[in-house]
Amino acid sequence: MEKLKSVFFESITSNKIVYTLLIAMSYTAILFSLFNPILELFNKQDLIILTVYVLFFLSILIIGYIFRPPLPPPPPPTKGLFQGINQSESLLAWPRPNEMKKLCSTITDSKNKPVILVGLSGDGKSVLVNSLVKPFLLANDWHIFSFNNYDSFKANLLTDLLKEYKDIDEGQLLYANLLGIKKEDKILFVFDQFEQFLSSNLKNDIDNNEKRIWFRNFLNSSLQYPNVRHLIIVRKEWYYDLRFLAEFVPPPINTFYLKGFKIDENKGGIIVLKSNLKAVIKNRKTATLVFNDLFDHGVISPLKAQIVGLMLENIAKDEGEITREYYWQLGGIDGIIRSYFDAYLRAAPNRDIALQVMFSLSVITKMRSKLTISHISDITHNPQKDVTKCITFLVNEGLVLQSEAGRYELAHDYLAEQLHEISGTELDPVERDNIIFFRDEMQKIGEELDITKHTPDRKKIIFSDYFMIVLAITLIARLLAPVYGIDWGWFNILAQYQSKRFGFDTLYLPVFISHLAWSIYVTLLYRRLFSIIKEERISKILSKYVVLSCTLCVLAAVFIPYCWMLSIGIGGLVVGFKFYRLSKIKGLPSISIEYFKSTGGKTMLNVSVVIIIGLVTIYYINNTNISKNIFEYYQATSYFMSIVMTYYMLAVRPIHITKKATTKMLGLIDRGKVRLKRLNITINK
Repeated sequence: MEKLKSVFFESITSNKIVYTLLIAMSYTAILFSLFNPILELFNKQDLIILTVYVLFFLSILIIGYIFRPPLPPPPPPTKGLFQGINQSESLLAWPRPNEMKKLCSTITDSKNKPVILVGLSGDGKSVLVNSLVKPFLLANDWHIFSFNNYDSFKANLLTDLLKEYKDIDEGQLLYANLLGIKKEDKILFVFDQFEQFLSSNLKNDIDNNEKRIWFRNFLNSSLQYPNVRHLIIVRKEWYYDLRFLAEFVPPPINTFYLKGFKIDENKGGIIVLKSNLKAVIKNRKTATLVFNDLFDHGVISPLKAQIVGLMLENIAKDEGEITREYYWQLGGIDGIIRSYFDAYLRAAPNRDIALQVMFSLSVITKMRSKLTISHISDITHNPQKDVTKCITFLVNEGLVLQSEAGRYELAHDYLAEQLHEISGTELDPVERDNIIFFRDEMQKIGEELDITKHTPDRKKIIFSDYFMIVLAITLIARLLAPVYGIDWGWFNILAQYQSKRFGFDTLYLPVFISHLAWSIYVTLLYRRLFSIIKEERISKILSKYVVLSCTLCVLAAVFIPYCWMLSIGIGGLVVGFKFYRLSKIKGLPSISIEYFKSTGGKTMLNVSVVIIIGLVTIYYINNTNISKNIFEYYQATSYFMSIVMTYYMLAVRPIHITKKATTKMLGLIDRGKVRLKRLNITINK
């Protein structure tokens, strides 16, 4: 009982209360029509009225349960023997002493050229350096300066050096000359994720050429010091993009190439992996199968093994022993990796926004981008508060890292690679294209976008809400008029046949249901879309006329109920025309134009059918001698059409008025605005 009470009250206070009431009334009409013949046998008016109200509130409870607020998201995977994507802890179970000793020796012995650490994504380059190499060198009196953000590289390098060396010549350093450090100090500069620098400097323009020249000069200057070393960490596929460093790049044979685990090497890591797999899977044969499947061209990626192990560990906690058959049902290695990302997305405060956030952080060349929450909100067109919730969750789970100046990035390049594949199958194509477009535009015009914010004008909101309040009160008063002894029969030629025993106007009930749904639809559409987009004066007037038209149409049916379908059709025609007019906004790309033309055209076509039905109904009623049989047929048809129209409102809700739908449309509109701004910037330059 307590649970039912909780579900009911949570439902009626949620934003789904409106649809709960609407469908409840629809079900009441259906249920009453079934029970009415039986009740008429008793010929007891009080019993009939009581039954109507009982069915009504029972319907509210049923539909309230169906539309109850969503359950809280499931917890994310629990970390144990396996850590997943967690650079700070993943090496604890993956000892690599041989690689550490070789790399430290290479760094110590290198002179006149930087050490290039190359490997595939997920092979553990950054983990090896951060977890083993740095602690070892620091313990041997090395001074280490690490960088993985190259947006303000010179400024960051200067700031870090000045913290330790007060005598650094700032003016000289700006020209890449390293003066003022102690020659006896052992210094290591670590340039991690150097592909980020390379990818941001692919364009052959003046600014990027200057960055390349400055970095090359910096190497030349600092390598003059006998105890200064450089370590550049880069993914294998980006190695040949280092050619701008000319003589400072060692030949491929002299680079330090880090691979995943081989059976004949890294025996400690292999032993640990086998042991952990057996411990979590609880089945020796399945553990051996998983171990063998992890090998790709004779090598195991440590990161992939961590992800697979983490998911199997969590699955085994719930399901117990993992048999070979169950392992194949999970989809093998690829299916388990996909389930890893799916588990975190399901555990996020909002799955769709979390996926959009992570995709926006990886959209440029499938690598990590560093963006603020404001940037992500602009790119995805989601409210900052919703983005912040998802970012906080992802940071807490280690999938996203917070860097300096409030910027965020994915925890690993492997995430970026996988998210491109996942987003292609899960994100709406228009949403995906919007994110790609706005991330690209942000890079072109200096990270400042002119985006429509989710901050509607309060005056505009009040405008639509006043109409909604007036309509709701009017509709309810009209429905309950018989309770207060008000007879609307003098407006309605059908009223003479309807029963007056039920405490409400049975002839108006189907009109009430569908018109309340229609009023709420228009109000939400205006609040979430039309009230916040910037339009020319004529378009603004048309936006307000959408609300005004709905009001007039609803009021018309208050006095003449049998014109209710025609009124919805006319109001819908205005909405469809308004959608079509959005395609005329200046600067829109072809995809946006086609989307709004299609949405507007389909809406006008659908409501045209409703208009025809409404006109036929009005003509038939006004040109036919109404009998009780005809009235009962009309009333039954009205109930049916009311339910159809109400469910139509619910059907177009995900396309027109949900936050996700309006976010997508705002992105399509802003594409034109951003393009025009970029063109203006280019012309002014």
